[in-house]
Amino acid sequence: MALESIPAGISSLLPRAELALAKGDFKAARSLVSEAMTLKPTHPMALHKLGLLLLRLRDWNALADIARQALSMDEQEPIAWLGLAAAQLRKGNSAEAVEAATRAIKLKYFLPDAHFVLARGLVAQGRWQEAKEAMQALLKLQPDNRAAATYYKRLPQKHVSSSIEKKI
Repeated sequence: MALESIPAGISSLLPRAELALAKGDFKAARSLVSEAMTLKPTHPMALHKLGLLLLRLRDWNALADIARQALSMDEQEPIAWLGLAAAQLRKGNSAEAVEAATRAIKLKYFLPDAHFVLARGLVAQGRWQEAKEAMQALLKLQPDNRAAATYYKRLPQKHVSSSIEKKI
């Protein structure tokens, strides 16, 4: 196989992990990603690819670690903030997910996935109106996004925003 002839190292491991995932071999992909992480990569592209692999493997702790590593090198990297937001959301840390997604959006507004993570994090906090606004922003960016449209429709159309309204 051509990929196996590439010299050992991160440049060999990442494409092999991507290929394993494409074939549905999650065990091999996990093993290759784990091996790649032991090499402690520092190149931004390697960290980006590792983050994408970890997202697909649903390894939220490792994804958060890789995102933090990338952010320690460049705090202005919106994709790293998005990775951290996605990981924190899946780990149940909605406040951290909202903070990281907001940071990603501030750095790169046209990042639809960040708006989606933001909306989901806000829903987890019961902040319905803000979640609806985040979904509206996403739907302006991607009007044909069916998942976002469905999610938006499922949000409560009316919410109680003050304690006075709760008593009525």
